[in-house]
Amino acid sequence: MTDSLRLAAILVEDDPEAAADLLATLPSATATAFMAELPEEVLPQVVGHVPETLARALLGSLELEAAARVLADMEYPFKTQVARALPTSLLRQLLERLSRRDARQIRRDLTYALDSVGAWMVTATTVFDVNMTVGEILSILRKRRRRPDATLVLIDTNKVYAGLVNGSVLLGAAERQPVKRYLDTKTKALMPESLIFEINGSEAWHRYLSLPVVGRNGALLGILHRERLHDALVSETPEEEMAGEMGGVLGHLMEGALVCAAGFSTMFTSADPGRVRRPVERKEKPS
Repeated sequence: MTDSLRLAAILVEDDPEAAADLLATLPSATATAFMAELPEEVLPQVVGHVPETLARALLGSLELEAAARVLADMEYPFKTQVARALPTSLLRQLLERLSRRDARQIRRDLTYALDSVGAWMVTATTVFDVNMTVGEILSILRKRRRRPDATLVLIDTNKVYAGLVNGSVLLGAAERQPVKRYLDTKTKALMPESLIFEINGSEAWHRYLSLPVVGRNGALLGILHRERLHDALVSETPEEEMAGEMGGVLGHLMEGALVCAAGFSTMFTSADPGRVRRPVERKEKPS
């Protein structure tokens, strides 16, 4: 085992993100073989931080059942990004082994271009009938343990988008009042074909955590969360720029190999896992 792999083996449990950064600098075959031998309880944390190309190579090297478990444990949107790059035959076999919910989400994501709203929207879980009362909605929110500032999407009897309500607005309202009294009908819904960079500057993001996505007939298709918007924008960062940000990671990590293993967990912090803390040099005062 090389020095790089020994260091990665030490970092895997204490700082999987730093381990992933190190693996990304190694030949794909070497990194893939290393990850394939990791325990299943550790592997997802490491795979979630490696480049998509390396995650794809890992899935292709595993048995189908094992590959499906690795894919299922990935977080969105990384899961869809990796799935998008898989060979069609392999993807089909993996989807057959995923839960119905995961498979449906991935299939829908892949229907749209990667830089479009549709590729990043998810199923809207806080959808209510526009004819409900404030009390009825608050009761449902409490049962579902939704955060008070959740974006509430309201639809009419035909499942067509009617407007938005910020959940926090309802907290001081009389429960018998119709919720449509607080309905925001001016905020336009997103179209799934819209490009991510086009909707990023929308003023609505300052008022809502999520925005609805509708089809051409106004029917609600899903919802785009602010966090997913951020992930989408990050995913469009050119690889050259990302590579520049990772410059020097291997050098820092290998330098850390000279230090006692007991100090690794403090050297690689969650705030900046790819950077080694350097000891502060104390200058002696002149006598």
